Amino acid sequence: MKLTVLGVKLVKGLSKANSTPFAMCRLFATVPIEAGGSEKVQVRGAGFELAEMNLDEDALAGFMALKFPITLELTTDSKPYRGKFETIVTGFVAPATGIKAA
Repeated sequence: MKLTVLGVKLVKGLSKANSTPFAMCRLFATVPIEAGGSEKVQVRGAGFELAEMNLDEDALAGFMALKFPITLELTTDSKPYRGKFETIVTGFVAPATGIKAA
């Protein structure tokens, strides 16, 4: 999927509840605002909004070398999380160079 990526972020630490380690690696991108709705809710808008996606921590170094914002073809995979499969960004292909990073 091709998106304009605004940035990436890694948060690591120890949980307050039981001091177990955690890591949250995220990618932030823009996506078009989509109009739609139902009888009870209507959505109208124009332009773009922020989308947040899980990012594989192993792919973080490749993204850290980029200058943001940048339009990239993202590579993704699925992984199980709390009984469901979720999409995770695993790398990218820079359109101008064709360079792949994972």
